[in-house]
Amino acid sequence: MRQDGPLRYVSTWLSGLGPPAIDMMGFLVGDDCVDEVPMDSAAFLATGLGYIQIADSLKQPVLKLLENAGVKHVAIREESGVFKVDCEDIEYLPSITLFLKGLNGRKTPLVISPNSLRTKLVDGQCALALTFGELWYLGLPAVIGKYFKVNETHIGFTKATCA
Repeated sequence: MRQDGPLRYVSTWLSGLGPPAIDMMGFLVGDDCVDEVPMDSAAFLATGLGYIQIADSLKQPVLKLLENAGVKHVAIREESGVFKVDCEDIEYLPSITLFLKGLNGRKTPLVISPNSLRTKLVDGQCALALTFGELWYLGLPAVIGKYFKVNETHIGFTKATCA
C-alpha cells in the first residue's frame, strides 16, 4: 500500500491510557448533515483492536441511523453484544464520518465505509465490527483502506492504493 494524496493531519495528545488520544468534534452516520452529532470528546487510536467502540450513550441513535440512513433499510440484530447483519445487506449500510480536530482546529473528516465495518463470524454470518462502551476507540476498521502516519503530536490520514 502507498499513500494516494496529501495527508490530512489531526492533533494527538497523551492521555495516560495507552494509545494516542484524538479530539473528536462530532460524527455523522450517512450523508445527511442534519444528522451530524456535535461533540467534544476524546477518541483513542487503537489499530490493534478489530472493532470501533462508540460511547454507550449513543448506542440507540447510531444503530437507528445505521439501519435507516443508507440506500435502503438494513435490519441489525443484537445477539449477546454482537450486531448481526445479513451479509448481502452490508453494501446498503451508510458510512460513518468522524470529525476529528485538525492541526488548524477545524474539523477533519475520517470516513469509515460500510465494508470496513464488516466482519464474518465463524458460522459464516456477518456482523458489524462495532461495539459500545465508556470510551471511543478507533480500531482497525477506522483505518482500512487508508494510509496513515503517526507521531507524538499528530496523525496524518489519506487514501491508500496498491503500488
